[in-house]
Amino acid sequence: DYAALAVGLLDLYEAEFDVSRFARARSLIDIVLADFSSDSGGFYVTGRRHEALIAKSKDPFDNATPSGNSMAAAALLRLFAYTGEEKYRAAADSIFRVFAPYISASPSGLAYMLSALDFSLADVKEIAIVGDAKSPETDALLSVVRKSSAPRVVALLDPTRPESAKTIPLLEGKTLVDGRPAVYVCHGFRCDAPITDPTVLAHAIGAGS
Repeated sequence: DYAALAVGLLDLYEAEFDVSRFARARSLIDIVLADFSSDSGGFYVTGRRHEALIAKSKDPFDNATPSGNSMAAAALLRLFAYTGEEKYRAAADSIFRVFAPYISASPSGLAYMLSALDFSLADVKEIAIVGDAKSPETDALLSVVRKSSAPRVVALLDPTRPESAKTIPLLEGKTLVDGRPAVYVCHGFRCDAPITDPTVLAHAIGAGS
């Protein structure tokens, strides 16, 4: 439940850029790391504060609802892309390591986990946008980003609310360019020169017309 809500909150953040959604998602995943982790990797279904059980299970299978481990992997990888904190990447990798035999034996039963694994192996673009979300210029840049199907995370910094950069490390040090909204396309927190033109941005991130 913690992981599922975290994934939803991250989706909501990327839809409306309310930084409180991101902060809440991160706090939930930090609870998952503290209370549900296993020394051998992956996460238990029940936490440390749960009543004592004869045995604790780790469910990897994605049915009508993805498993907790699959959703945790997805959330952890996105948080790693936003923050650069290795603990998130390491925890996601532990999930794939523990459940590798299941992925090989029954890939159709772990579809959401495979989606997370694909994200972990991809050249994920970390996209930081600086600008007023309500301005036409920023909206034009956002529209290009949202057309791209490339693996990515997206964060937005409203220059009138610089405190967002304290919550999302990807936004640190990002500024407008000559007073205009700008997009920083980064890989592992190494960013290309900021882009202010939607056409140039579409070429940089492989977005269709």
